[in-house]
Amino acid sequence: MVDHQNSSPHHSESDEARFIQALSSLSPKPKARRTDTLYSLVHRCFDDLKSAKKRGYSYEELATLFYTQLGRTITPGTLRKYMNRAAKAPGIELEADPNEAACESTASVIPSSQAPQSMPLPKHLGPKPVPLPRSTLYVRDPRAQASEDEFENL
Repeated sequence: MVDHQNSSPHHSESDEARFIQALSSLSPKPKARRTDTLYSLVHRCFDDLKSAKKRGYSYEELATLFYTQLGRTITPGTLRKYMNRAAKAPGIELEADPNEAACESTASVIPSSQAPQSMPLPKHLGPKPVPLPRSTLYVRDPRAQASEDEFENL
């Protein structure tokens, strides 16, 4: 621990005591949740998204709907992950952002007779790299290890 008592002649011990008292009297500050995230939007619309999935719509079609209706890009994999996460944490209430479009029932947005027009989603920058073959680990013969240990301290 560093002693800062002599490092700054401008501050007295009473200043330091007031500072420490001010720090200890601070009330807990609640952590504000971000409400402008895609996850919060998926969480708020979870019931409607789930019913659309039950009616046969794919994650890709729902992701396309995010883009066409809200102008927000989400990949089908991310949408699936967020829906799984929202299904496991239904008790968390996320407030709607006033600038964000309210989640309406997808029954009024998605006609049940036809799927939304498929729109190409952003592709990854390149093909997946081919994984290199992994070398096999072999167990060493304990006799060889013992003979090496004999000469280690010479």
